Amino acid sequence: MSLIQDAQRFPVTAVMIVGAIAAFLADASGRSVEHLMLLPSLALSEPWRLVTCILPHGGPFHLLFNVYWVWMLGRVIESRMGSPVTAVLTVICAIAASGLEAAMMHSAVGLSGIVYGFAFYAFARGKYDPRFFGVIDARLIRFFLGWFILFLFFSGIF
Repeated sequence: MSLIQDAQRFPVTAVMIVGAIAAFLADASGRSVEHLMLLPSLALSEPWRLVTCILPHGGPFHLLFNVYWVWMLGRVIESRMGSPVTAVLTVICAIAASGLEAAMMHSAVGLSGIVYGFAFYAFARGKYDPRFFGVIDARLIRFFLGWFILFLFFSGIF
């Protein structure tokens, strides 16, 4: 199946990825993406930023890691749950992750909250829903937790 056909089958996943790449390219070309970013002082007055902040990224590695995992996990969730449920799950994950970062007085950027939300959603569903058995195993959850701890350590939060 071609990338275009996959994008048509998984529109929510594709729109997130295209949006993140477009925001990254805009930022890299010198255009401001500040209107997408979440600043703690704007979380209540401009609540859409809780979702739009998933598009800008902190660098190429951050973007590649997130795009890869959103593509891998998003297609699984979207194929099993449908696009409307995937869209709602995306917004919930974005608000939860961005809101937590804003509450900790940090600005939030990137698809990481979506990646972690999708991973834990698939892992939890795999415990009782046969459509998700084996999608995420305990080893992959440990990988994500380890990666998260490294992020906390290197970002100075830990």
